[in-house]
Formats: sequence, structure tokens, C-alpha cells
Amino acid sequence: MWKDILSGVKEVFTQSEKTRQNTDDIKEYRRDLKELENRVEKLTALVVQLSQEIYNHKKETEQKHENLGLRLENEMLKFERRLPASKTEKD
Repeated sequence: MWKDILSGVKEVFTQSEKTRQNTDDIKEYRRDLKELENRVEKLTALVVQLSQEIYNHKKETEQKHENLGLRLENEMLKFERRLPASKTEKD
């Protein structure tokens, strides 16, 4: 009988220790989860920022290409005006 009581008391202490350890583990997991959430938020903000920068760079590049095309067309028109008239135009 004393053996059963001693065994029961041991089991209560063992379960109490396991419960305490589980509680500590849960607290640690919650801290880790919060840290991961913060990292994901920072990464999300960086992705949004990079996406905006890429979009802006694309628009700037498109504008530069358009401007270069217009400048080329302008120079070609200036050059054509300097050419002598063709024989068919003189006739």
C-alpha cells in the first residue's frame, strides 16, 4: 500500500515537472513565433519596397527609350531636310 502511495506521489511530481517544462516550452515557442512574425513583416515590407523600385525603374527605362526614339526620329528628320531633292521631285 505504501508502495502504491509513493508511486502515486512520484507520478504527481513527475507530471507536475512535465507540465512546468511544457509551459516553459510553450512560452519559448510563442517568443519564437513572435520573432518569426516580425521577420515576415520586415520581409514583406522589403518585397513591397523592391517591387515599387523595380516598377519605377521600368517606367524610367521605358521613358528613356521613348525619348531616345524621339531624338533619333528628330535627327533623321533634320538629316532628311539637308539632303538634296531627288530628280523626280525636280521634274
